[in-house]
This record gives sequence, C-alpha cells and structure tokens, in this order.
Amino acid sequence: MLNLKNIDIKRGNKTVLQLSHLDIDDIGLTVILGHNGSGKSTLLKTMARQIKPRYGEILLRGQALSALSQRELAQNIAYLPQSLPDALSLTAKEVVEMGRFPWHGTLGRMSSQDKLAVFQAMQATQIQDFSDVLVSELSGGERQRVWVAMLLAQATSLMLLDEPTSALDVSHQYEVMQLLKRIQIEQKKSIVVVLHDINLAARFADRILAMHQGTIVFDGSPCTLLDCHRLTELYGVDIDVITHPKSKIKIAVVA
Repeated sequence: MLNLKNIDIKRGNKTVLQLSHLDIDDIGLTVILGHNGSGKSTLLKTMARQIKPRYGEILLRGQALSALSQRELAQNIAYLPQSLPDALSLTAKEVVEMGRFPWHGTLGRMSSQDKLAVFQAMQATQIQDFSDVLVSELSGGERQRVWVAMLLAQATSLMLLDEPTSALDVSHQYEVMQLLKRIQIEQKKSIVVVLHDINLAARFADRILAMHQGTIVFDGSPCTLLDCHRLTELYGVDIDVITHPKSKIKIAVVA
C-alpha cells in the first residue's frame, strides 16, 4: 500500500497539491480525474517520487519512499509520464527490454528470468507480431501497448500512467483501458491512471479520485461520481447523467 500524509506542494506562492491523507490499495484500478491544472499530474508525479513535497511523508508498505534507492524505487513503482521519451529508433522488443533495467543494472546482461519477463509482457499486451518493428512504424495504439508492456516487464506491484490515452482516437482509448483493466485483474496489480474522460474512467475504474485546485474533492466509486450536481460543481459546466439507450449504463453528457 502507498500512503500519502500531510502533503503540501507549492509552485511559487501557489499551492498546487495539498493532501491530508490518501491511501492507494495494493490491488485495483484507480483513476484520477479533474480539469486542466487541477493537480492530477502533480499527484501522480508525487507518488512516483518525481516531485518532492515541501512537507509530509509518503510510505510504501510502511517504508519511507524517500529512503529507497533509485533502483529499489524502480523495482516497486513503474511510472509512465505524459511526455514519453524518444524511442522511435528502437524496436518494440528493445523498448520492452528497458523495463528490466532495474533488475539487471547498467552492465548486467539479460538473464533467462529477464528474457522470460519480456516475453510474458509482450504476450500479455499482444505485441509479439511486431517485436522487431521500429516504434516509429507503429500506430499510436500499438505504441501505447509497447509502453504498457515495458511497465509490465518492470514487474512492479504499482503502475502509474499519466494520460496514456490522450493522443489516441476513441477506439484506441478504450483498447488501452481494456488492456490495463485486464492486466490489473489477471496480475492483481495496483494501477493508477490520470484521465480526462469521465465516461472512460467510469467504465473501467474501481475507484475515482476527482481533483480541484490541488485537492481531492471526491474519492469513491464511479457510480457515486456519476451525479449531475456533483459533476457540474466539479467541472464548472452543466452536466447531465443519462442512461445509455443500448448498454443501459450511466453516462455523463454536457447539458
């Protein structure tokens, strides 16, 4: 479990994140929602130790996150930023192999265990067919599956992804979220994802954190969040919640 307590982060004189207490469970898919500038990415980066809070503490299974070496951190938490590193000249398999770096080190060679982890990650994300294809030649959806495979190969219990669907069309957005949900269930992981789309979050999340001005204003189930008054207050625009005519699930629409 990841525990955040009394977190305070400022940018200049402005508070960009302020939390009294937040626990991320060992198993489940959590989505962080909110408008631009609400603090979603800041919260995720804080969990990944990409940002150091001025005050407060972050514990991973009872141990201070700040006490972990970089290698120990990478063996426990896999983080995929919104702005991905340039890997266009690498093959899909070479990108996935990067996920094993925390386990074999700079000068270490790929062991049989590393190779098995890479194979299983590529199999789970169904990218074996373009193992030797350059990332530059893949579609946006295929590239995202490669990055997810890299996180899987890293073999951590916690995966953090910052807007992994932002550059994708609708069909690939759902494809990526279906993949993450399946991985979370089958491998019993804890996955935290930053999203913008309310309905995408409601379809796949076990838990939703909604943020506004650097604070968490909602923490609960998708069905509880799908309330027109709550969503209207959160986003500052009139939002209705209706029943989809075919699937009968609730969806949010701008009024």
